[in-house]
Amino acid sequence: MTALLEINNLNVLLHTGRQPVHAVNGLSLVIHPGETFALLGESGSGKSITALSVMRLLPDAGEIVHGSIRLNGDELLTLPESTMRHIRGNRIGMIFQEPMLSLNPVMTTGAQIEEVLLQHSGLRGTALQTRILELLRQVGIPDPAQRMAEYPFQFSGGMKQRVMIAMALAGKPELLIADEPTTALDVTIQAQVLDLMRELQQQENMAVLLITHDLGVVAEMAHRVAVMYAGQIIETADRESFFQSAAHPYSHKLFAALPARNKRNHGLTVISGNVPVLSKKFTGCRFADRCDRAWEKCHQITPPWVEIAPQHHVRCHLYPDHPADALPRTNRPSQDHPAINPSASGLNKTAPLLRVEQLKIHFPIYKGLLKRVAGYIKAVDGVSLQIDSGKHWRWWENPVAEKLRQARESCSSYGRHRAAFVCKMKNYAV
Repeated sequence: MTALLEINNLNVLLHTGRQPVHAVNGLSLVIHPGETFALLGESGSGKSITALSVMRLLPDAGEIVHGSIRLNGDELLTLPESTMRHIRGNRIGMIFQEPMLSLNPVMTTGAQIEEVLLQHSGLRGTALQTRILELLRQVGIPDPAQRMAEYPFQFSGGMKQRVMIAMALAGKPELLIADEPTTALDVTIQAQVLDLMRELQQQENMAVLLITHDLGVVAEMAHRVAVMYAGQIIETADRESFFQSAAHPYSHKLFAALPARNKRNHGLTVISGNVPVLSKKFTGCRFADRCDRAWEKCHQITPPWVEIAPQHHVRCHLYPDHPADALPRTNRPSQDHPAINPSASGLNKTAPLLRVEQLKIHFPIYKGLLKRVAGYIKAVDGVSLQIDSGKHWRWWENPVAEKLRQARESCSSYGRHRAAFVCKMKNYAV
């Protein structure tokens, strides 16, 4: 299959101090039409800088010093800025992090979508307004004729994200870059947004570069996965291979850090140390200082790419000389932390820790020339709850939430990796 996006040996510097920061170092990847490619890693690994490099939207301190970025064979790094302005929003769309901060607070949502369409579609007048309404309906905004005249502060977090998706899709892009598209959303809205992205991708046959640190999102959305650490990709595989037999020690630590039922009353497993400073010169494996299986060779020699299975590559000295079972299984519960005794907290067990009674939060709806109050949006309407010390509040103890609980349990009918990692997003309140 012909590749849509090809990145080859990309190197990006950030000139933010005495020594340049090697934010991306030797990154290569290929994305095909209709495919979702997940770029996974913790904060500071270079995921967002990679996305901004594709869009050629690096900050003033950023510089692409080497590499190639091709979109359907067109080299993006040599194009003039005038041509790139046509590609951004037209052939490549992007959903930025934090929709609350990405939307212009002094412009209506309709006006912000209109800007994109004026730049890339050539629509005017009635056709332009019709297309705005069509986009808002497409992303599931209720009553779009009214909502297009409202401002971002009048939208919930999930609705803001839908507006961002509508803006990204306005030019019918070939490639959609989604940078942490669900980070600020609760799990219910997160599931809705992911379903929407998958449905729109199938309709338009878009390729998606999904940037995330959430394994649950990767399990739900990705066709292929690349794990990024300290500016480098250290493991690539298709989704099934990655979740069944992840190879790199860093990947195993990401799995071990997931909260799960069998880890209840145990401290959360954390990866010791921090992502290394990227302004220094590396002489070995970049993960060696945080790796439990590192030895002298890891600190002295940079590990090469090794193919351990078809389409499954890893950058680690454990391979190919060591068998795949040299590392613990990804689903083995961690015993790094002793059990936590809830009764040892010293809190008063007789009085509730938190009590909420008949909480109501209503937002007025203004209409007409004089902006009279015509009604209210009842965001919270008579909520009461009580949480005792050392206890969990079961949020589904009402008829509506009970159906949500049943829907959550139904995900066990999916494959093993989806059941384990999609359901884990709903397990915090169990």
